[in-house]
Amino acid sequence: MASEKSGPDNTPASLLITEAIEKESRNSMDQPRPLAFEADLPPMDEGRAAYGVLAAVTLLSMMPFGVISSFGVFFQYYVLQRYEHADRAVWIGGISNGIMSLFAPLMVYACLKLTPQLPLLYYIGFGWLLSFVALLSAAFCRSVALLILTQGVLLGIGALFVGYPSLMILNSWFVKRRGFAYGICFASTKLVSIGLGFLINYSLHAHGRKTTFFIMTALVGAVPLAALPFVHERGASSPLKRVLPVGATGSAIAEIRPTSTLSTISMVRPYYYQVLFYVMLVAYFLESVGYAIPKFYISTYSADILGLPTYTGPLLLALYNTTGVISKPLFGHLSDLGPPQLLMVLTTIACAISMIVFWGVASMLSLTSARLGMLATFITVFSFAGQGFSSLASRMSRCFRQMSSSSYATDETAPLPAVNEKSEASVSVRQQNDQGRDDSQQVYAWLNVARGTAYMVSAPTSEVLLNPANDSELGTYGLVRSRAFAGGPGWRSLIVFSAVLMIAATFMSVFAWVADRSTFRASIRRKKSNLGPERDQNA
Repeated sequence: MASEKSGPDNTPASLLITEAIEKESRNSMDQPRPLAFEADLPPMDEGRAAYGVLAAVTLLSMMPFGVISSFGVFFQYYVLQRYEHADRAVWIGGISNGIMSLFAPLMVYACLKLTPQLPLLYYIGFGWLLSFVALLSAAFCRSVALLILTQGVLLGIGALFVGYPSLMILNSWFVKRRGFAYGICFASTKLVSIGLGFLINYSLHAHGRKTTFFIMTALVGAVPLAALPFVHERGASSPLKRVLPVGATGSAIAEIRPTSTLSTISMVRPYYYQVLFYVMLVAYFLESVGYAIPKFYISTYSADILGLPTYTGPLLLALYNTTGVISKPLFGHLSDLGPPQLLMVLTTIACAISMIVFWGVASMLSLTSARLGMLATFITVFSFAGQGFSSLASRMSRCFRQMSSSSYATDETAPLPAVNEKSEASVSVRQQNDQGRDDSQQVYAWLNVARGTAYMVSAPTSEVLLNPANDSELGTYGLVRSRAFAGGPGWRSLIVFSAVLMIAATFMSVFAWVADRSTFRASIRRKKSNLGPERDQNA
């Protein structure tokens, strides 16, 4: 039989762990507690507790993100009312969205590394309060510059502090069905933003900007406030408690470092050393650029090129957003069933084909009804696949949690040895698995950086492509040779360029599958080579 491992002073490791836990219980009652016993926790991915937290996180995300998503209505009002420097108001939406995307890794790093003992609810509460102050202040602003500061900068920071800590809490409850949970959350936010768009548009023209901001302030203040008491991490006794990952400061178990060959098991390298991370990042960036360009110009194209009535533009945008309400939870659920690379390939191919076959051909039809039908078909297919791709981000990040899992559980959802066994294997497994959780959060944040950067890049790129003088020779074969394709020069370059980006994203998705398989095989070989001597020693 294998003898019980001991610490440097020959004290049994189990006794060290027991004494440390008892000491912390006596002297640090107000400190964040270590990971709770798995048997005592509510079930993950199912049950009233998990779905209650999902509903609360969804309510938290609805209002600040819904108001930001409806900025286009505010911008149209600023232009129609001839605000001074109204053209600069476009920076409001760009800054608020940019802050949420570009500062995501810093937010996740602060939650996981800088303040591991601070309850996540404190971040969320600060973000909620800042969003409330931002909209209330915007009601009294008399210049575009002040609106950029309040509606843009402050609201963006508030949404940043609300969003990512909320998702981190949601991650503690959902692993196997995380994609579905994210899809429900984002689809609900999308649905609310559609309704808010109509409400804001009516209020602006009926009651003015100041009253509209008062209404938005009341909504942002009331709806998240009702959800705050129900948002807490799995294993925390209350929303004001933090469940620390093993290895963070303040955890009794983390302070134990028993001498054991188990601690020498080599882990998979961090995500930033993995080829798969950069391949997925590039694929996500390419798809995001190709997806953003049509979204920006579909209303202009329908009126200026196809000659459709002006009211069709808002209706097409509503169709654009409504399709995502269905596709996000659907693709999130599908991503939970297996690797995300196949869905990445299918969605990007569908986007590329729809741009060439439906969008490009719409201008070649003579009947107005046929043009409208073809454009509506393009929006349905393109938005369904494009927004479905964006919902794969949570599953893409989970690939790195799986790679960082321990030698004892090669599957990311496999149960870990119980903490109450107080074994060195338990400590070692949780230490290794924590690195995986950290990686998945950071990777998800960086994917959002890629998407935010893509949206900023797409605007100047599309302006260059729409210049007829810069009409490229991409479309010189087959159907796209016709000068009537896509409405002529400029628009032809725009459509073909977007389709090429989607095809490039398809190839990167295939490459991601190859890189994922190679990394997995290397990880298995490394685990076998490290566990071989350990088995011989413990025999």
